[in-house]
Amino acid sequence: MEAIRQAVPATRDEAVVQSESLAVRGLVRLIAALRTHLAEVDKQIAEVFAAHPDSALFDSPPGTGPVMAPRLLVALGSDRERFAGAGEIQSYSGIGPVTERSGQSQWVHFRWACPKFVRQTFHEFAGHSSRARVPERSVPGSCGVLSSATG
Repeated sequence: MEAIRQAVPATRDEAVVQSESLAVRGLVRLIAALRTHLAEVDKQIAEVFAAHPDSALFDSPPGTGPVMAPRLLVALGSDRERFAGAGEIQSYSGIGPVTERSGQSQWVHFRWACPKFVRQTFHEFAGHSSRARVPERSVPGSCGVLSSATG
């Protein structure tokens, strides 16, 4: 705040200062209304997610939480028959590499044709889960999945 008080104005032209001030006040009102609306949306997402029969499944991995768990549920959906395996999920979401071949050449590249929000969801989940506290009962090398043998 002190830096703002000590800042040198770019212009002292009253027409510019007043019009920009008016624009900023309007933007502040819009942001306040948007924040209120987003709070309502967040509340509804939490309620709908809590009522979903698979909410515990999506809420259980390390790093999920109240934002990431509903996103994962939306990314994968409720239809368990939708994907035959992990490879199909990777291809659909864009997190799996694309391998192309032509003659003697072969190259691997990033998948461009995919739902970007789903790909972003998996990337963010990977970041959150890698920083999450792994349960003490987990088996080394098991990515935090609890072993039934350790009880």
